[in-house]
Amino acid sequence: MTLMFDTELALQMSWTALASSTTAGYVFRMGQLVLVLPTNDDRYRGATVRPAASQVFNSLGSLSVIANNVEHTFTNKENKLSFSTVSAVFTVLSDGRLPEDFMEDYITEYQYDSGSYPFKWLPTRVEGSSAVTVIEKHKKDVKYAGSTTVKASCVWLCGGESCTTYRRALPLSLGQLLIVELTYAGCASEEERHFLESWVEGIVVSALPRF
Repeated sequence: MTLMFDTELALQMSWTALASSTTAGYVFRMGQLVLVLPTNDDRYRGATVRPAASQVFNSLGSLSVIANNVEHTFTNKENKLSFSTVSAVFTVLSDGRLPEDFMEDYITEYQYDSGSYPFKWLPTRVEGSSAVTVIEKHKKDVKYAGSTTVKASCVWLCGGESCTTYRRALPLSLGQLLIVELTYAGCASEEERHFLESWVEGIVVSALPRF
């Protein structure tokens, strides 16, 4: 099987009407997914983009972004966040569900897979695992393709002290969703969660239309 993975340098305002953006950066494409990694933002300095193997049959393209030694200093310059590694996977799905319905199904499946499904009379795949806690679930306006504002459904899940998972779903064209998943080692604080969400939102993504 051949994976289509294209990269090129995008200058400011060089996108077509299919995916307009004012962000200068490196453009990556896999399948119908198009991603721009900003070159003028220190948060993505040294970051790499790679094709991601999807675990679902209805994927239309998936890319992972990995950045090492990411730091953020607050405006008061007293507090500072440091991450040895930050990574996120962006996937376009052929899926007719609404983002909020997709997210509710995802939470249920995540709890089932981890053995913390609330209905104890149902069999689970993992025995004796720590409970999964929904830390935060919200909707927010996010930029799509660098210009269009859409309503995304977001959730933070914590599996004990081992890891925190962030997932976001937003609608594209009819029957398509853009899914973003980020995993953080440890239980992320509120400040860390806000920064990681902004890190994801700084990456410009779009999807090519299906013909």
